[in-house]
Amino acid sequence: MQHFRIGSKNIFPDGQSFEVFKPRTSLWGWFCSVTVVGGLGALIVVAIRHGSPASWIVTGLLTALIIPGIFFLCIFPTMKYAVGTDTVVLSCGPFKWLIPIRSICSIREDDLAYLPKSQGWKLAGYALFRIEYGRIGIVRMCATSLATRILLISTDTEIWGITPADVGSFRAAIARGRQ
Repeated sequence: MQHFRIGSKNIFPDGQSFEVFKPRTSLWGWFCSVTVVGGLGALIVVAIRHGSPASWIVTGLLTALIIPGIFFLCIFPTMKYAVGTDTVVLSCGPFKWLIPIRSICSIREDDLAYLPKSQGWKLAGYALFRIEYGRIGIVRMCATSLATRILLISTDTEIWGITPADVGSFRAAIARGRQ
């Protein structure tokens, strides 16, 4: 058991302990992220070496594209799920969400069909924020998969999608919190 902290503040009331669960590994997500960032970095080097005014414009545009890629590479390894006695915390980099265990109506695993027009961060091997899925509607994602083997947590008001590596232990931790 650990204490989950954001900065210097414990986000659980009265210092409750919790169990931390890592998400499934997304090799496809890592491969695509590293390839895109590396490819854009190589293009920047080529543009700088060329030295013409047009190459500086290209360098500026590529730099604007590479910064979000580096951001994603930095935050996705921090993704985790924590289950306390009365709260589930989903976190990825600076983004954190709290789900009161008493508000959970059901938990089930499913393969989803996302709608390409939906918003949210849909990257190869990762999904964050609100994403629309065909037969379910809006799902708040914090997952290392966009659509495959998503653990859906339905609450009174929302549906959350996550991908814990150890689904059985995650469900058991929530069951202990409900008692």
